[in-house]
Amino acid sequence: MLTIQQVKELLKKTAMADEKAEEIRDNLYLLAEIIFEQWQHEKNIADKSPSSKPEGARK
Repeated sequence: MLTIQQVKELLKKTAMADEKAEEIRDNLYLLAEIIFEQWQHEKNIADKSPSSKPEGARK
């Protein structure tokens, strides 16, 4: 997990309040979780699709 100081450095806003940096960090982690879950969902759909299997694997 990113520290508050790392968030401030990445944003180039070292004077930012710790609470604001923490809020931004937490929201970024939530966004990353949503993106990852969407990727997993799409991957599961693609894995179940017959067109996603290699030609030799179809029976």
